[in-house]
Amino acid sequence: MDVLIPGMEIEGKGQSRFCYPRSPGRFLADYPLWFAAVLYYIDRETIYRMGRESMAKVVSDNLIVRIAHKGEEKIVDLKALFNENPNRVISIVGTVNEDGTPNTAPMSLFYCPDDRTVVAGMVRTSRTVANIRREGKLIMEVIFGDDIAFGISGDGSILKDPLDCSDATLAIKIAVTGVKRDTSPAQKITSGAKMSPRSEKAVEYEQAVLSELVRLASSR
Repeated sequence: MDVLIPGMEIEGKGQSRFCYPRSPGRFLADYPLWFAAVLYYIDRETIYRMGRESMAKVVSDNLIVRIAHKGEEKIVDLKALFNENPNRVISIVGTVNEDGTPNTAPMSLFYCPDDRTVVAGMVRTSRTVANIRREGKLIMEVIFGDDIAFGISGDGSILKDPLDCSDATLAIKIAVTGVKRDTSPAQKITSGAKMSPRSEKAVEYEQAVLSELVRLASSR
């Protein structure tokens, strides 16, 4: 099936298909859709290869990132960022589907017991969880204020399924394998994504999950 994109032409058949912009102006206007279409045709091995190559730019193998700039060292403590902003650091979790296509989902229920581990609460029936069960790999893109933009790669495993507080939720243990810096030389990030609870019941659910994640992580 071909993906129809405004301003794009598709040529070729089968594995030789490719698309290109009809004009530079259309490319810029439709770049997000064009990028999504490119990802649509990337197979699993290519995604993993791109991930390995991009990890050549890692700045840390744990959640404490040290960045040298103009002779000074800046320390970004991602562990503290998660723990001091419970359920407020909305991160995009990326995995690979069984058919090789990419999958992303926003998540925010995280707790870090140490600088090499993230414990996450996820919906048991989600595609993200299915992919982690099968592949055991994921990446978290963290965007927050004060120019925070980092991709955290890790090995994911089931820590507890289900949680005591919710039959619909489980705990994933993420063993951090690398952190890459994704800040732009042209733009400074001033805030991450923001959200507000839809109901009081949602607040109670989130608090219960976070409390259980802390207990689980602290007992192991």
